[in-house]
Amino acid sequence: MSDIGINIMIAGLVFQVVSLTCFAGLCADFFWSVRKSGGVSRATLQARLPNGAALSLATLCIYIRSIFRVAELQEGFDGHLANDEITFMILEGAMVAIASIALTLPHPGMVFGQNWKIVKARAAASGEKISGNDVSMQGLTEVPK
Repeated sequence: MSDIGINIMIAGLVFQVVSLTCFAGLCADFFWSVRKSGGVSRATLQARLPNGAALSLATLCIYIRSIFRVAELQEGFDGHLANDEITFMILEGAMVAIASIALTLPHPGMVFGQNWKIVKARAAASGEKISGNDVSMQGLTEVPK
């Protein structure tokens, strides 16, 4: 009866690997189409490079982690991979940590630059909230229109 639970976990992890593969393929196709279209300047592409690289690294790390978990659970909880702490710490904990850090470092403000300040100022002037936090004018004397 305990094999049913493991099989359900494996099926979920396989679904995650398949979903991540589709996601990575669609992202690659999108970025390739944007690059080839010529409608986006080289400067804009370079400004968005840190975010694209971070997303790629995070996706790769979660992909590696998911494949490891499938292999780990194929042997069951008593298998070699499930009980090898060093392999587990590298392919589980480190992959999640790297993915989290990669997605944290390139702040959207680096990509949107001055436009982000304009959006915040307009939201503050109209009394709106951004991300659930009150937006202050932060010393702005004039709200951009």
